[in-house]
Amino acid sequence: MNETVSPVCAPTYLKQVVRLAEHDDLDRCQLIHEIGMTTTWERWFASVGLPYSKTRGPGYSHGSMSIEAAIRGEGVALGRSVLVAEDLAQGRLIAPFPIAKLDVEWGYDLVYRAGNGHHPKVTAFRNWILDEIRTTP
Repeated sequence: MNETVSPVCAPTYLKQVVRLAEHDDLDRCQLIHEIGMTTTWERWFASVGLPYSKTRGPGYSHGSMSIEAAIRGEGVALGRSVLVAEDLAQGRLIAPFPIAKLDVEWGYDLVYRAGNGHHPKVTAFRNWILDEIRTTP
């Protein structure tokens, strides 16, 4: 399963920002950073053809922590599609630029020992995880 990132924030944070209609409006926002992620704000800005404004903001060591900060209204995070799907569906987060997505350097793979593809436990897990992926918003 592949993953993308795009800006996400709490609806309450968006209401605090006077205007967030264009990508360069992010200059007025506090950007939340995930430390160690190579799909950075700098790369996202480049993907939409804008220079990186070097906007400072808090950095978190895990994507889930960055997303929680965005939900609390601390700023705009680069949300990993898999991590934010439920929060977007439930309205805890919004994606102001849903089309401006950047592919993440890593995806998700189901790996199992060669020859075990038809083992009942592997089959059951594979079927379960595929059902989960299909129902992910």
